Amino acid sequence: MSFRPNPVVMRAVTKRSFYEHGNPVKPSEYPLYAVSYQIALKFQIPLIIQGENPAVTLGLNSQEHGGNAWNIRQHNTLAGCNASDWMSSETKLRDLLFYQFPDIGNADIRAIYLRHYVKEWSRKHNTAFAIAQGLQGRPKHDPKKAGRLNKYGSVDSDMQIVNQMLKYYKFGFGFVTDEVCYSIRDGDITRDEAIKLVKLYDGKCDRTYILEFCDYIDITEEEFWRVTDHWVNKDLFEKGSKGWKPKFEVH
Repeated sequence: MSFRPNPVVMRAVTKRSFYEHGNPVKPSEYPLYAVSYQIALKFQIPLIIQGENPAVTLGLNSQEHGGNAWNIRQHNTLAGCNASDWMSSETKLRDLLFYQFPDIGNADIRAIYLRHYVKEWSRKHNTAFAIAQGLQGRPKHDPKKAGRLNKYGSVDSDMQIVNQMLKYYKFGFGFVTDEVCYSIRDGDITRDEAIKLVKLYDGKCDRTYILEFCDYIDITEEEFWRVTDHWVNKDLFEKGSKGWKPKFEVH
């Protein structure tokens, strides 16, 4: 069974999330997780299999690091969050069914993270496996434009590239920092090599992706930067003649 949220609703909540959280991707994570659990409860399917535990991959302290996938409700995006968070004059509660993580109750349903049961699970192995099955990478990939090293990651949406730039301005690190940390953990590169990559590519986002995002949520480029400027961490960045530049040095 394949599910897709109403694209009109998704566009509306994406725009709202950009303004209110500086994170346009946030609402897409609700149905990403909630739907599997909704369907399992509805049809009493005894086993739910998720891929990775974000707490293990990202090092989150808010979520348990074990193999019980029911703990996805502790994820910082989902914790304390409900479909009603996205209600507005444009989106009614009836439009947001897929955005509500269900009440577990006394359901006799098990949920697991696959990474705890697959010996060869790793970012590198999973990428190679997906390529062997026909995964196509981002065409004409350029780390200077995409702010990421791996052209096979987050190919579902260019909005991920914009969102990682926003993350960079809010917290001082973008997706390249994430990538090199994974590679150091896997023993593929050294810390010194990682630092060079972060200095070259972290936080990059080509204007093409920004314009695409602006078109999607129907705002001007000027409005995009007005909102983005609000979210920039002024303790970490200062504005120069060519935009925001870091006050810090990666080392």
